[in-house]
Amino acid sequence: MSIELITILVLIGVFLVATVLPVNMGALALVAAYVIGVYVVAEGSLGEEENIDAVYLSFPGDLFVILVGVTYLFALARDNGTVDWLVDVSVRSVRGRTP
Repeated sequence: MSIELITILVLIGVFLVATVLPVNMGALALVAAYVIGVYVVAEGSLGEEENIDAVYLSFPGDLFVILVGVTYLFALARDNGTVDWLVDVSVRSVRGRTP
């Protein structure tokens, strides 16, 4: 079976599991990507320890930290009412003329 077909099947599985169970799809996809990277894509002439090191080196850690930070910021803004306040102010600024 080709790597492309395996990854598509795993992606479909991630969608199904995240739809049926109350699991965060992003976290589930991150775990699936790690498993595919270590056990499917990196499988070959390298040893398993070298495969794991290759996956860690290719992971964009800086981007991950930024995405987690922005997600946390918007979760806090939603919880403390800032997003609702911003929407109310925006609607009032256009005098209720929303499309």
